[in-house]
Amino acid sequence: MRGDRKKPAKPPDPRGISQAGSCVDTANPVPQVAEAVATKLRALRSHGSGTAENLVFVPDNRALFFGIVIWCSMVVVSAAEQPDEVPVRYSVRTTKAYDSIVADLKFAITERNYRITSENDIGAALSRRHGSRFNPSTVIHFCNLETARTILDAAPDFLLHMPCKIAVYKVGDEIIIETWLLPVDPRIADLATKINDVLRAIVSEAAR
Repeated sequence: MRGDRKKPAKPPDPRGISQAGSCVDTANPVPQVAEAVATKLRALRSHGSGTAENLVFVPDNRALFFGIVIWCSMVVVSAAEQPDEVPVRYSVRTTKAYDSIVADLKFAITERNYRITSENDIGAALSRRHGSRFNPSTVIHFCNLETARTILDAAPDFLLHMPCKIAVYKVGDEIIIETWLLPVDPRIADLATKINDVLRAIVSEAAR
C-alpha cells in the first residue's frame, strides 16, 4: 500500500563530509584536526615524500583545512614566545698583571667619555668574608648619560642592559677580561653597533 512505502533516506550534508569520506563535525572540527593531519602525513611518507609542497588542500576537506590554520597559528605563537637575542660575550685572555689591567680599563673607559658608576672588587670581598684569599675578581660598571637617553627614547626595554660592565678575573695563570655586547636591535641598530665597537676597543686596549 502507498502508506507502507518508506521515505528515501535523506542524503548526508556534503558540508559535513571530508574528501576522504570521514565525517567531520564542522561546528567543532578541532578534535579531528590532529588525526586528519597525521593521516595526510602518513600517506605522504608512504610515498617517500613528506615535504610541505606536496600537501594539496581541497576546500571540502575541512579537517585538513582547519588543521593547517591551527598549525600556522601555533607557529606564529611559538615565534612570538622565542626569547630575545642572547647577549654576545666578548672576551680576551692575557697574562698581563691584574692591577695594571684594572687601571688601564678605567683609563680606557674615561678616555671615551664614559663615567664609571661603580667598581665591585668581589674577589677582595670574598677573601674578607671567608678569611682566605680568593682569586682576583672585579666588575666595573660605566655609562654615558646622553647615549643612554638616546637608547631609552627609542627602546625603553634596553634599560635592562644598562649600565655597561666589564669583568676582570683570574683563572689559573691567565686574566680574563670580558663584557656583554648590546643586542643589535633594529630600533637602535647603528648606535648599538657603535657601542659594541667601543666595548671591544676598551677590553682589547686593557689587555695589551
